[in-house]
Amino acid sequence: MADISNLKKIQGTKDYYRIRMGNHRLGMIIKKGEVELIRILHRKDIYKYFP
Repeated sequence: MADISNLKKIQGTKDYYRIRMGNHRLGMIIKKGEVELIRILHRKDIYKYFP
């Protein structure tokens, strides 16, 4: 996980992370080494719908 740039844990959550890609964010859950991509949204919308 340390090799992924722009990966940040979402505050107040246990397994939720995001990756910044320009004006978009990739929302994901990382558990036991497995990554599940949940949402790809504009930065103003990601926190409304994820987590």
